[in-house]
Amino acid sequence: PTPSASSAHAVSELDAAGSASDAVAATTDATAPLGRVRLQTGPVFDVGPIPDACKNGVPCCLGIDEAGRGPVIGSMVYGAAYWPLSENDSISKLGFNDSKQLGEADRERMFKVIASESERIGHVLCDLPAEYISTSMLLRNPISLNELSFRAAIGMVRRVIEAGVHVAEIYVDAVGNCERYTERLEREFPQAAITVKPKADALYKVVGAASIFAKVTRDRSLKTWVFREAFNQDGTKRPRAREFEPLLCSGYPGDEKTVRWLHANADPVFGYPSVVRHSWKTTRNLYNEPLDEVVAADKRPSASKGDAPTICNLEWERLDAEEGVMKLSAFLTGTKRAKYFAEKRLEHVHAL
Repeated sequence: PTPSASSAHAVSELDAAGSASDAVAATTDATAPLGRVRLQTGPVFDVGPIPDACKNGVPCCLGIDEAGRGPVIGSMVYGAAYWPLSENDSISKLGFNDSKQLGEADRERMFKVIASESERIGHVLCDLPAEYISTSMLLRNPISLNELSFRAAIGMVRRVIEAGVHVAEIYVDAVGNCERYTERLEREFPQAAITVKPKADALYKVVGAASIFAKVTRDRSLKTWVFREAFNQDGTKRPRAREFEPLLCSGYPGDEKTVRWLHANADPVFGYPSVVRHSWKTTRNLYNEPLDEVVAADKRPSASKGDAPTICNLEWERLDAEEGVMKLSAFLTGTKRAKYFAEKRLEHVHAL
């Protein structure tokens, strides 16, 4: 057996009955772990079918929002929804809103409404896998989550325009500095009117629709997640592979179920599977349990909040010291330790 298409691609296969969620679940069987048997080092884009109402140069508005920015588990999913400006009043009456303000049942219902309106409403998805987020943020020169978000937004709009849609207005839920975000989008898409605002998913229905699409897609992917660590590169099941517990949690660090899952599914040698964001402080703190000498040294009080730990006196440095002769380390006592050494867990060598 070979892996099927990615989960993001499966979501594009919407039908009139609104079975996008089923399409996601269909990719998560024993021989197709979300289509991912290799490390995902980049975003996964999917452009759904272009609605008939958005063809032939009809001016459209497009909204962008994300789901899963804060969780320690799972992808961050960016969604974009678009429809003709001439249909804005009619479609707005369907009741799209910020997905965080809706219960799960209402989100599912609105998700099906989006699918049933495929002749007027188009969508794009950008899946930022946990391993892509981790590798980007753990680089020597890290790429921030804000930058990853901006690239995702740019990529989605570009793909819609390249598909032949006339994007006249773009609305984005705020990420970071709104003015800077707006300026960057205006440079990329000078033909469109750009609006970047906090809580845009509650202010603009087109952003609300994008929020719902992204949120339901992410939630469905967690519920039906198949761990690629249990499969070989060709998609076949690995014998004696470790069994991880189902992801019956939100993935947020403050969620008790998420914390329990993290504690129960950590490997003492290999850590966590690829669904976990290794760059998150939550994960890095859990890797330090139980505390060992190196970690304890890194947790010494610093001179002020945010400073790197200070170097402490080491008894072994004075064992063979001649009386009256000061060691170089004596002059370093109390100085700030470079952040690089603390992050890399580098300590003084006691003996070779």
